[in-house]
Amino acid sequence: MIVAAALVAAAPANAQRQSLADRVGALEQQANNNQSNMDMLNQLNQLRTQMQALQSQVEQLQHDNEQLKQSAKDQYLDLDSRLNRLEGGAPV
Repeated sequence: MIVAAALVAAAPANAQRQSLADRVGALEQQANNNQSNMDMLNQLNQLRTQMQALQSQVEQLQHDNEQLKQSAKDQYLDLDSRLNRLEGGAPV
């Protein structure tokens, strides 16, 4: 009878330990998930920074390209004008 009473008394304590272990496990899982979320957030921020830098480079290259196109056009028109003068033609 005493053994049965001890087992009955031990059952709630065992349940509490199990419940506590479950709660600790859940908290550990949540902490791991939070760390994963922080890692993903940091990676996202790095990707945004890289994207902004690349966008800036693209804009600079587009600007440089437009300047080069205009310079090539100006040089072509200058050369055409000089050739026309040498040939005795009317300037364009």
